[in-house]
Amino acid sequence: MTLTETLPSTRSAKHRAINWTPCPAESRCPCTGTLAITTSKKHEEYGVVEIIPSPHYEPGRAFQMVKPDGEVYSLLLADRRDRSECDCAGFSYDATRKADYRHQSRTDSLGCKHLDAIAAVIANGWLPHPQANPDQDVTSTEIE
Repeated sequence: MTLTETLPSTRSAKHRAINWTPCPAESRCPCTGTLAITTSKKHEEYGVVEIIPSPHYEPGRAFQMVKPDGEVYSLLLADRRDRSECDCAGFSYDATRKADYRHQSRTDSLGCKHLDAIAAVIANGWLPHPQANPDQDVTSTEIE
């Protein structure tokens, strides 16, 4: 099952959409799901893995997004959205914040398409929090 959502436009991308395909639990895939991000300029697909955030970061949810060529982006979707981080080259939260201040407006972007896409997946309820089901056995994650 693939889920689709249109994202709000930003100053640099007027048309943005995501497609989320969760990995079935029975597949025992190490990946949480597949995320495709489409803008007016390009279409990119990522394998998404939810990871445990380091305790010295802000509270929130951490992910790694893996491109087909093996490039990996690490991101933190913080509970305080203004503290969210992504290590991609396009991460421009500071630039977005400064532009909002200059233009006295506010965009809905968290600073990069990766954060915006993961935030939409979570907001739509497509990726429940891993601690939402405390009875689930999470001690064995490797294929035996």
